[in-house]
Amino acid sequence: MDHNCNTDQLLALHVGDLAPEDEKNILHHLSTCPSCQQLLVEMKSWKSSWDFPDTDMENGEEFTHQVMSSLPTNKAPSELLRPPLWRRKVGIIHGLSAFAATVALFFSNSFYWINATWFHYSNMFGSLGQDNHGFFPILQHQVSKFFS
Repeated sequence: MDHNCNTDQLLALHVGDLAPEDEKNILHHLSTCPSCQQLLVEMKSWKSSWDFPDTDMENGEEFTHQVMSSLPTNKAPSELLRPPLWRRKVGIIHGLSAFAATVALFFSNSFYWINATWFHYSNMFGSLGQDNHGFFPILQHQVSKFFS
């Protein structure tokens, strides 16, 4: 085969995917090139080994029934596929854990220290020009009464 032979066009001719103008050119080339003639003969022998019948399946419902009946009929138990209850309730567990931690912090001494520090700074900012007779002193008084 020459280096200028186009095997793609030869294959397209073989499968019938070539434009009429290109088909005319490749047939002219085939009449003068023995190596391309030999390649076309080989392609025809390849096609016979992998060619499938062009007939459509006329009874598709029967084929579908055969395939469906050949599938296994036992189903997996749904309990095995369901995640355990604790996995489904992870959000609730995390929420309750956060709530319990908040309650524990609220009734511990560290919460009082946080409140006392916060009120100390709120009073300090109040003495720097903000209204010191607003909500924070009343809240501080109520919290102090609660923890004393």
